[in-house]
Amino acid sequence: MKKKRYAVVIFLICLCFPLYPEEAFVPFDNNWTIDLSLNFGFLRFTEENIFNCRGNKPLDLGIGLRYKKIALAFNIALPFFAEYYHASSESFDINLNYMEDRFVVNSYFSRYNSFYISRLEIMNPAAGTHVDLGITSTGASVRWNLNPGVHTLQGVYRLNRQQTVSGGSPTIGFGAYYHSIYSADKNLPGYETKQYFIYSGPLFGYSYTWIYGKNSFFNFDIAGGINPGLNVREMQFVFIPALFPNMTFGIHFKTWSIASSVGIRFFIAFQSYEILTADWYQLSKINLTLIKISKRF
Repeated sequence: MKKKRYAVVIFLICLCFPLYPEEAFVPFDNNWTIDLSLNFGFLRFTEENIFNCRGNKPLDLGIGLRYKKIALAFNIALPFFAEYYHASSESFDINLNYMEDRFVVNSYFSRYNSFYISRLEIMNPAAGTHVDLGITSTGASVRWNLNPGVHTLQGVYRLNRQQTVSGGSPTIGFGAYYHSIYSADKNLPGYETKQYFIYSGPLFGYSYTWIYGKNSFFNFDIAGGINPGLNVREMQFVFIPALFPNMTFGIHFKTWSIASSVGIRFFIAFQSYEILTADWYQLSKINLTLIKISKRF
């Protein structure tokens, strides 16, 4: 019986930490990289079954320049791609990341103003109306790659190395977040006084990359956390679970890389100790990179 238990334990360890040759991935030696990307993103705010607010942000063009581990990037909005029957959202987004073989640090800041609203009980998307709503969201997290010898997150997000065999790794970490919500609009009662939320907690996840042929890859990376926090304005306990899935498909060439990805930051807040009877809302940010082109020098 004990031998069977030991065999099961060894099998599970091999699943999480498979044995591969030392050259599981090959780094690119180029110092300079230029990134160009076409992106679509929006922020959504939903309260129970009362309303659903969504930002109307057009496509944007991302431009980035990297020298070794130092990177500078910014986005230029393409206003002609906004949904013409809704007012465009005023938005500001910035993301700063630092990546090593063993850990990844992510930070972000986003501020959205002007949304359109669809009341869920109407069940008619055409009934959306403009609302004056401002949401600020920021956070930072650190995640450790527990199996850096056979799996690389840099090759997925930075495209600076090529994984040569399929493999994955568990990840653990910690995140801290803040967001505020304010609206003087009569369509959103209850937010006339700005609400401030702070919360933090551990992160657990898994990332796996499938290799197709010599140059193509598909990665699925997911992390989630349980975050106790506080509504600072009302001095009320909040419980805000979070989930961060990301999917990326890419192709590497000698001095070029091309990738497409979709990433989501999803939070659902319960403003009570009793989850089943608590008031709740969800806040989600979706970023779709239609295409990202990296040129190495």
